[in-house]
Formats: sequence, structure tokens, C-alpha cells
Amino acid sequence: MGESGRLVVSIGHDDYTRVSGGIQFCLRTEAQALASEGFCYLNLHPAQPLPILARPSDKIRLNVTCNGKSVGVTRGEDLIAAVRRLSGAANSVTFVVHALHGHAPEYLAELARAAPDAEHYFWVHDYMSLCS
Repeated sequence: MGESGRLVVSIGHDDYTRVSGGIQFCLRTEAQALASEGFCYLNLHPAQPLPILARPSDKIRLNVTCNGKSVGVTRGEDLIAAVRRLSGAANSVTFVVHALHGHAPEYLAELARAAPDAEHYFWVHDYMSLCS
């Protein structure tokens, strides 16, 4: 957890620390700004990249990056349980969705419910969020 006990869970479609692009630039900028404010910045992106939405029945496996460092791969249900525990310990939890490629929206909704008092932000970087 960050020094301040504040957790940001960001949703992306690939590893913003290794891939260059518009959304990745936004994630890098956001991560650096929030880290300088003492936040713990947790980024989740699909272990199996897809150019479309995942199906709810797909086995959810996510790469996890914490404050710019790769932590590893986790199963979706384990991450939901961890966020549920962390939300009780954190002073605040914020979810920021940047890209849905490769994610199952139903899973993301369940993840958001794991921290009932969280704030939520949804970036519209491109047409993926409108057309899928």
C-alpha cells in the first residue's frame, strides 16, 4: 500500500511500462503523478492480449504491475479477494479504466464491487468503449 494508504487500481490492455502509445503514455503519466503523491498504483492488463472484449466465461488471468514494477500474473478471483481485503485497509480505493481490450466487463464490475466505497473513473481514449 502507498504511504498514504491510498490505492489506485488501473485497467489497461497491455504493459504500459514496455509498450509505447497514447493510452500507455497516459498510464505512465498518471502512475508517476500518483506515486509522487504517495498512492499505490496497481495496473491490471490481460495475460492474454485481445483486440476485443473477453467473454465472461473466459478464465481471467491478469498481469499485475505495482508502481511501475511487474509483480506477476494472478487469477481474477484471487485479485477480487485481495482488493476486498485491501479496501478495508486502504484510506481510499480508486478504479480507473483506460482500456477494455481483453477484459470481460462482467469481471471488472465484480472487481469494482469488491471495494464498495471506491471512486470510479472511465477514460474514453478511443472508440473501443463505445463500439464493443
